[in-house]
Amino acid sequence: MSHHPLTDMDRPPTSAPGTDLDRLVVIAGTFHDLPTDDREHLADHLATLRDGVAERLLLHTCHRAELLAVLDSGEQDVALPAVRGADAVERVLTVVAGLDSAVVAEEQLLGQVRDTYTAALARHETGPILNELMRRALRFGKHVRSSALPGGDRSLAQRALAWIAGHGAHETALIVGTGIVAREVAAGLAAAGTRCTVASRSAERAEQLANMLPGGPHRGMLLDSAFETGAETGADPGVIVLATRTAGPLLRSSRSRGLVVDLCAPSAVDPALRPVLGARLVDLDRLGHATNALPAAVERRLRAELADERDRFVAWLAERTATGRIVELRSAAEDARRRHLDRLRGHGDLAEDQLAEVERMTIALVNELLHDQTVRLRRQAQAR
Repeated sequence: MSHHPLTDMDRPPTSAPGTDLDRLVVIAGTFHDLPTDDREHLADHLATLRDGVAERLLLHTCHRAELLAVLDSGEQDVALPAVRGADAVERVLTVVAGLDSAVVAEEQLLGQVRDTYTAALARHETGPILNELMRRALRFGKHVRSSALPGGDRSLAQRALAWIAGHGAHETALIVGTGIVAREVAAGLAAAGTRCTVASRSAERAEQLANMLPGGPHRGMLLDSAFETGAETGADPGVIVLATRTAGPLLRSSRSRGLVVDLCAPSAVDPALRPVLGARLVDLDRLGHATNALPAAVERRLRAELADERDRFVAWLAERTATGRIVELRSAAEDARRRHLDRLRGHGDLAEDQLAEVERMTIALVNELLHDQTVRLRRQAQAR
């Protein structure tokens, strides 16, 4: 994976240098262009990028690592390939809407984005620009999901369940993890009549999920070091589903003849085991490249609405920038006016009524001098 500085020639001509819009940057690596391990390395690197960043939000999911950032200055270079300005706004809207997902309009992503944003907000890592952008993006993402076809292939879990079902019925399954994806896969398998064992580093969470599943009997168990070193756990399951956060391989060896569904990032299957499993293994990258599209007319409409949403945010940001500059301009003028007036008072040559008249005159003078510049800044903002 090669990186290069973002030069002026690379920047889209969507904003003037130094504006708030030009400060907005997205650095991304997704399943489209990076394998799982490289995405994880990128996520680790993006987590350390803080110098020169006024606002930040790192979105790290199974299929992507993306840093949304507002730089201290719109003229800063970025050491990684990135998009900025209006293109960055469009990128955020596209991602949150699920239009760049392995599963188009994916249900789970919106919840992941909301949780990530809430955590960043609590850490005071976001600010007025990202807060407004995320508010709009989450609202638009919800609209896109309500516009997509109901049911169908709307999550990685559903895609994994479809792959499992394509290989026949299974009496037993081992599900490692108790998160959103693990819960949905476990529920789908249980509804199909599969007896499930749920393994987690928390025996309590494993038992809770097992008890929530339909049919049965199901059970929960502690994910201990024995499983992590590859020893067999219980009876030979027909399906092993790995859906938990892990720093390295959980499945290092297996005498099981069943299917293995690896939904972890990085992969939870030891590289040496992958050739042994062969076609019995499916992972995030394979699931992500399955075809899944919205009806053409629906997608065209949603992308047109996305462009409108982008333009509305760009206009809001331009108005915010113009308002800030007007406030700064008037504040500087008022400081100068008061400084000269105080100097005049210090001379003691004028009576109070004369000083009051001078104050009224200087206020009117400042307003008249700044009128044209104020109007010009507002018109420039509206033109964008």
